[in-house]
Amino acid sequence: MNHLSKAEKLVAEHVAKGYSNKEIAEMLFVTEKTVKFHLTNIYKKEDVKSRAQLIVKFRSAEGLNGSIKHNREVILIRQTEALKTLGRFRFQVEQLQKTIEKATTILAGITESDLLEEFDCAEGSAAGEVREEKIKPSEDVLPVGNVSFERSSIELSGIT
Repeated sequence: MNHLSKAEKLVAEHVAKGYSNKEIAEMLFVTEKTVKFHLTNIYKKEDVKSRAQLIVKFRSAEGLNGSIKHNREVILIRQTEALKTLGRFRFQVEQLQKTIEKATTILAGITESDLLEEFDCAEGSAAGEVREEKIKPSEDVLPVGNVSFERSSIELSGIT
């Protein structure tokens, strides 16, 4: 195996670990055709006629322990863990969307006069005067859908 190029050794190593041509191509950032080209050269240089023969020869030459099945199992475990993480992320996004929808519904009906009455801070207006205009966005407001949230007051909770 000493007479293989660096790229051929990488391909042979990945084949010995049980990866498919497509997986090898993705890991090495090359096309599947390039992987096949390297495999053809490897077969000729190593005088092997099949992938199985290459695996046996490479693994014995490199002294690799563990079976191909074990390597596949490790890959499946990693893929499963990645899918679980993705599922948790999707759940958190869904929860955040529901929270935003609730906030949108609540804030859609609030007028400036509601806020002024609630906090009793109607500057420049006569006592008892009620203004029925909607809150106008400013530079410190973050738009979300058709509702705006003040940047300084956004607080998300319940995300695990």
